[in-house]
Amino acid sequence: MLRDIAAGHGATPAQVALAWVIRHPAVAAIPGASSVEQLESNVAAASIELTDDEYRALQAASARFHPVPGPGFLSRQARAILGHPPGDPPARSGRGRAFGPTTAAQIGGWSG
Repeated sequence: MLRDIAAGHGATPAQVALAWVIRHPAVAAIPGASSVEQLESNVAAASIELTDDEYRALQAASARFHPVPGPGFLSRQARAILGHPPGDPPARSGRGRAFGPTTAAQIGGWSG
């Protein structure tokens, strides 16, 4: 649907998405640009006038969208729930535990 709307406006899907966000009454868009070309594309998005039907269709599609968490999502959630800061891995126990020389020396007499 986004591509169809974009084609109808002679724009890219990214431009239409930005035009939709800009039109939303409770959102302030802060688009990023890593090149002059992207900056010009973002500026052009401001001149796209979506019809009410297009706006409603994009709004409905947005309401149906439920992102799938990426890799590491469950471990980040577990750390958040258990109170571990993101950079502080939770303590391990049992098999597979990585020991540093001091800990290994204390446990099994390893002298490194």
